[in-house]
Amino acid sequence: MDRSDIESFAVDKIRECLRRCDLLDANNINIGDKEPSWDGFVYLYKNKNHSKCNIEKRLPVQVKGTEQEDLSKKQINFNVEKSDLQNYYNDGGAIFFVVYIKDYDNYKIYYETLTKIKLHGYLRICEKNNYASISITLTELPRQNLDEVTDVFTNFSKDYNQNLPKKDYTLEEILNNGIKEYKRFKVSYHGVAYKKNPMNYFMTHPTTIYIESDGDGPDIAVAVGQLASIGQKQNLPVYIRDIKYYEKFQTEETVSEGKMFFGNSFVITFDKIKRKINFHWQIKGNLTQRITDTTFLLSFFHSSEFSIGGQKMTFPIQEGKITKKDIDYYEQNLRFLKAVKDLLDFFGVKKELDYDSVTNKDEETLLFLIDQVFNKKKYKNNQKEAIVLQAVKVANISFLIEIIRVSEDECEIRNFFKETFNIIYTLKDDSLISFTASPLLMLQEEQFFEFSNIDYDVLYNSLLNTKLTPEFLEYFILYTLSMLKAYDRQIEKDSEILNCLLKVYDYLLTKDSENELYKLNRLQIIKRQRNLSETEKKDLFKIIETTEMKPNKTAAFLLYGDLLQAKYYYEQLTQDEQTMFDSYPINIFWKQNV
Repeated sequence: MDRSDIESFAVDKIRECLRRCDLLDANNINIGDKEPSWDGFVYLYKNKNHSKCNIEKRLPVQVKGTEQEDLSKKQINFNVEKSDLQNYYNDGGAIFFVVYIKDYDNYKIYYETLTKIKLHGYLRICEKNNYASISITLTELPRQNLDEVTDVFTNFSKDYNQNLPKKDYTLEEILNNGIKEYKRFKVSYHGVAYKKNPMNYFMTHPTTIYIESDGDGPDIAVAVGQLASIGQKQNLPVYIRDIKYYEKFQTEETVSEGKMFFGNSFVITFDKIKRKINFHWQIKGNLTQRITDTTFLLSFFHSSEFSIGGQKMTFPIQEGKITKKDIDYYEQNLRFLKAVKDLLDFFGVKKELDYDSVTNKDEETLLFLIDQVFNKKKYKNNQKEAIVLQAVKVANISFLIEIIRVSEDECEIRNFFKETFNIIYTLKDDSLISFTASPLLMLQEEQFFEFSNIDYDVLYNSLLNTKLTPEFLEYFILYTLSMLKAYDRQIEKDSEILNCLLKVYDYLLTKDSENELYKLNRLQIIKRQRNLSETEKKDLFKIIETTEMKPNKTAAFLLYGDLLQAKYYYEQLTQDEQTMFDSYPINIFWKQNV
């Protein structure tokens, strides 16, 4: 064939294919280069009635033909000039066809939907490397499936002339940081071939990924990709008989397999090819999750069925697959897990135990404590002190226990925060000055930072039962500041620390309503929770105007957020005063206000 015959043959075969599709009109694809970069247009209609009022969109196309002996490839590469790509980009996109021709009876059609986001990528490579042309990848057109052929045009019509972000983002950047005013990812299908199961389309075809606007703004095309799997959350409960175990489940679908996850340990798999369903489990997760999942599993062993979203699912347990030994193992394990939960509740541990991180040594520790606490066993210990506070670390949690000497060589383990006795504190700088208060005031910054079982209600109530002597208050103010320091160091913030401290300073202000130190400490607690109100800012100005203490003036300006004034008064402090100020937790606001 000569060049004109090849071009005519290619256009004829494209027209012949598209003419069979009810929603397409390819009569406006021209033979001969009548326009630069384009060979014409395909009209997409809303239905089979090809009247003017039913035109959905006019889509530009380019057709290339080439003689080739090998027609076996599913994908090919074809060189396209940069100037053509730029024209397609400026116009909003184009569908590019290449026809491989072996002879008049044997040929294959390939296509690529050149959307703006794809064209932007090609043009960026050309500019970066000073290329005059670039190779693009085209895919075989499924001529035997007219619905899929139609899908090429219906989906491209929705991607035509798409909006792009003002700057280039990687998908990782978008996932980590997002784009202002755009919150949700979005993919959509607009064809007919996969209408019953559009998820399969996303996993078998490259799809444009958009970020959906929160308001009236347009969707932004940010990436093109073929999804490996698709997951969905379903807010439907999981029951065994009349007992609800889970509020929701999650599905994940690939081309060959569907999965349904619930709890933290269970997955139902559906092999789409073999049409086979299986139920799998592996007990894992934190302590609460393991208790729930093990309870569910034992119930399933006895019933062989459960319901998800009202749909009953039966999995007959084959004889020999689940033995009595297996059931005994899970029952014994459940008893132990519940005992561990009772133990942590006994000591007031609030943090969830990450049981996946529990070691054999951790389990030995837990078994020992369960035996001592619930079986009231005394153990041999030569401790000389009447009371010893001991830190216990198990996986991700640390908690404080109290060891009481009950005889010369025997001890009991108790919850330190349940004790009601007082002890005498002697100030270090003067052994003659002392006060009587709860042993909870022995806790230090490191313990507030580390322990998960501090009972802040008990701590607050101990303050209410303590005589507010000057000696006690001097010690107690520093004690509250150590709590704040611990809070500031925490990665996972314990809000109970701030709630307790706020109650403490509200109480102290009922006893001395004009105390500047109480007011400043209360406000720095609030500033860690939220922005200060106008009324609270006025309280700071009142302190600034009336105080004669430069450290207090510095602190007030710092809490207000006026760093210049705060720095001015800070520099007027003596060296000792600056060193003392630097040791206080309010110092954190130098950085936060920058």
